[in-house]
Amino acid sequence: MSFILVGVDGSENSIQALRWAGEQAVLRDAPMRAVYVWEFPYMDIVPPTLGATLPPYSEMQDAAERALDAAITSAALPPACKVDRVVEEGAVVKILLDAAKDADMLVVGARGHGGFLGLVTGSVTTQLVHHATVPTVVVRA
Repeated sequence: MSFILVGVDGSENSIQALRWAGEQAVLRDAPMRAVYVWEFPYMDIVPPTLGATLPPYSEMQDAAERALDAAITSAALPPACKVDRVVEEGAVVKILLDAAKDADMLVVGARGHGGFLGLVTGSVTTQLVHHATVPTVVVRA
């Protein structure tokens, strides 16, 4: 089955990538798989105090699922776009490369939340471009 895989982290670049991938999915009459990868501990929900107790894994997974849903809503995808949502915990590059093996195309934002703001492309995007085995599109906000 052919599909378009899009990596999502909630950044403006990834929302633009979702939008672009959604338009392509409709044009190609292909489903889109939106993948959100988080790493333990999920820093967006961990209190910034030293010695804080981490929330249970299930709460972190739920928070990541909500973040993906919010990004998809923000992207305002075409109504005809069929989206399969995937949320996984682990190493983002490995998970996206593995997930892209059966895809027609991998779509990512130019850079995500982390790193240095002056970079044109982030480290994850750079690794994906160099190692993906399918055509890869990098979208800028």
